[in-house]
Amino acid sequence: MTKTILVYAATGKIGKYLVPDLIKKNYIVRALVRSLDSPASLELEAMGTKLFKGDFDDVDAIKEASKGIDGVLINTIPIYGSMKEVDQIRSIIQGAKEGGATTAVYISAYLLDQRHNFPGYGPKHPMWFMNESKAQAEADLKEAGFQSWTVLRPPTFMDNYFVPRISEMQWPQLRTEHILATTLPTNFNFALIDPLTIAEYASAAFADPEVLKSQTVELVSEAPTLDEMAAEMTRVIGKEFQAKRYTKEESDAAGVFGVLPLWWDILQMFDHTIDLKILQSYPIKLHTWGEYLERNKDWIIPLFEDKKTEN
Repeated sequence: MTKTILVYAATGKIGKYLVPDLIKKNYIVRALVRSLDSPASLELEAMGTKLFKGDFDDVDAIKEASKGIDGVLINTIPIYGSMKEVDQIRSIIQGAKEGGATTAVYISAYLLDQRHNFPGYGPKHPMWFMNESKAQAEADLKEAGFQSWTVLRPPTFMDNYFVPRISEMQWPQLRTEHILATTLPTNFNFALIDPLTIAEYASAAFADPEVLKSQTVELVSEAPTLDEMAAEMTRVIGKEFQAKRYTKEESDAAGVFGVLPLWWDILQMFDHTIDLKILQSYPIKLHTWGEYLERNKDWIIPLFEDKKTEN
């Protein structure tokens, strides 16, 4: 029997891989979009996706899109300084349940179980609202009564190094100076996720719910050192990149987004060791940093043309 899957954030980093994969496997795919006429929406529609106009706050649109579905991918955006995301996800869960969904996959947050051990954690902590929203959403999902639920907790997206605005905010010297600057040692193993890996895990959960049934997965594609990341960028992009350790003051002066050094401190505190052998035991491929760069080099390489500052 053909399954109908509702994909939230279908025009985003995960959706761009998941939607065509599901369609290729003869699923009926639905998506909730803000605009039916945007280039991204038209591209989805051209693939065969059924579009519904609305957003995460539009309860009626959520219910309409959910009618008769078999599965749902829940991928919402944290709303900083607010727990509004909890209400949005509850509407999505309710719509999916009423619509007949038996399988739900939720994209959560990395190291969520450790949040109470973060230094200074509380309502004034910059990550508090995001983490508490995600934690409540996980609890709501597990208690909703789906036949199968899966929670995926990804770390830093590989896309974040190259997508405009995000990369400029997080890695302001990467495009201009080819410097991968953090407050971490350059031999630190940095957990990364290829959005394709997330999409393939979600697709597997819909294809065979027993594979990831009732599981919370700290999902990592690879954890190379920062030096290894720079070396792979040098190899694929064809320009010299280097990893460099900054002090907090140097990071601030470079214009790095203020929350990131806090997050890097947390990563060092917990050593964020992931047993890749556990992930490799699933029948799902983990894509390396080098593979990501090779697959996306046609749009990544032009980002670095004539960008390096001359002395």
